[in-house]
Amino acid sequence: MPAASTAVAHRAHAPSTTVVLAGTLAGTLDGLFALSLQFAYTGAIAPVRLFQGIAYGALGDEAFAGGAATALLGLALHFGFAYAWAGVYFAAHRWLPPMRSITRTRAGAAAAGAGFGTLVWLVMNAVVKPIGGIPPTPVASGMFAIMLAGHIAVVGWPIAAVVRATARRLGAASGDAGPGGAPE
Repeated sequence: MPAASTAVAHRAHAPSTTVVLAGTLAGTLDGLFALSLQFAYTGAIAPVRLFQGIAYGALGDEAFAGGAATALLGLALHFGFAYAWAGVYFAAHRWLPPMRSITRTRAGAAAAGAGFGTLVWLVMNAVVKPIGGIPPTPVASGMFAIMLAGHIAVVGWPIAAVVRATARRLGAASGDAGPGGAPE
């Protein structure tokens, strides 16, 4: 591939682009997952209330009195976490050769995504929720298993898929069969 085309391909798949794409996908899927759980348990879909619940971690009870403004804050926090987790996965993929090696295949990327989704849920449940004054979901509860499976499916796997696809495109664009660039 000519040098100019390679430069364009690298700019189009810069780390920030990859993180934003992966975070947006995971944040959107996770938000839809949360809304579907809300509907399953309450029979209603109330996105304002859902995102106010996320803002509760920063504002406490005031989050539920703030209307659309605190719902927007909750939405921003929700996507902020999604982008942060996408950044963590991207950095691990970029800087840890074993991670790049594992994720060269779809099965390896799926395994890495499952492990990462598990990590995300465990940290969010055991660290982030308590910091925000929200009790963690008990490990022995059915909801814990649902949330764990959900974070694998809607956070871990999508982030892993986006990062793997970007790495493969960059490898193909540069003619390098390096990290993620080897054909399956």
